[in-house]
Amino acid sequence: MEEKDETDSLETSDPARIRLIALALGGEVRLRMLGLLSSGSRNMNEIASALGLPLSTATVNVRRLEEAGLVECRPAPGARGTQKIVSRKYGRLVLGLPSPGGEGARVIDMPIGHFVKAEVAAPCGICTAESRLGKKDDPRAFFFPERHAAELIWLSTGFVEYHFPNIADGAEPPSGLSLSAELCSEVPFYDNSATSDICLWINGVEIGTWRSPGDFGGRRGRLTPAWWGVHKTQFGRLVTWTVTESGSRIESDGVVGSSHAALRDLRLAEAPYIAVRLGVDPGAERPGGMNIFGRGFGDFAQGLVLRVR
Repeated sequence: MEEKDETDSLETSDPARIRLIALALGGEVRLRMLGLLSSGSRNMNEIASALGLPLSTATVNVRRLEEAGLVECRPAPGARGTQKIVSRKYGRLVLGLPSPGGEGARVIDMPIGHFVKAEVAAPCGICTAESRLGKKDDPRAFFFPERHAAELIWLSTGFVEYHFPNIADGAEPPSGLSLSAELCSEVPFYDNSATSDICLWINGVEIGTWRSPGDFGGRRGRLTPAWWGVHKTQFGRLVTWTVTESGSRIESDGVVGSSHAALRDLRLAEAPYIAVRLGVDPGAERPGGMNIFGRGFGDFAQGLVLRVR
């Protein structure tokens, strides 16, 4: 057993993330696991033995906690090959519940294949729920009509841009806007420690850059189809950019960043659409590619979700 100083806290108000956390905390076995892990990291056999569970039952419940982002698993050498070490990530959870101010939010969940513009560099590609589009690392796939059915998009550098209908109420100026998406870095196969700087622009204004901690694999994504090889990218992190009159913030897995871009900078009243661009600048400090997950890949059943309050 490894010692762990557990002072980190998770604070989130994202509905999709809260649903996963609620499901994970809804089982007595998983609550007991979190209690056990508060004293330090353990391998799967130690967890199963301490809780009196079959190894298969312990594995299923650890996977649910991992999908919710409450534990992290890493491989380590064992007496008989490789073993999985499980660690609790947070000692405190703060969940922002819906408020009256959020009831008036207008929401659009944009399928990830409905981009209107793309400039991408290989390695790149698109998958639907059934198959890959086109040839390997061929940017032409981004212009096939079948791209509208995309459930996974990846690129090395470049961007994809979406035009959301401008759902801001002209009679009452919006008080805030947010965009959430499941994202991660992009490398061959996967690498849980391969970082990448992924940026969001809205109406041509740079909102902020999220540093993805990895291209995630090692377990199958909760929604990832069985035909997609387990040795490839499987899931991402849910990232939310929020813009208000006082500035912008980026939230993912309890990590919060900020920027100076404010709602007035977006000039929402000037066009019938809101241009949302996600990409990786080749001149970024860490241009490590990007994966965008749709409703049929990864851990979160959503596309790109725009909320205007």
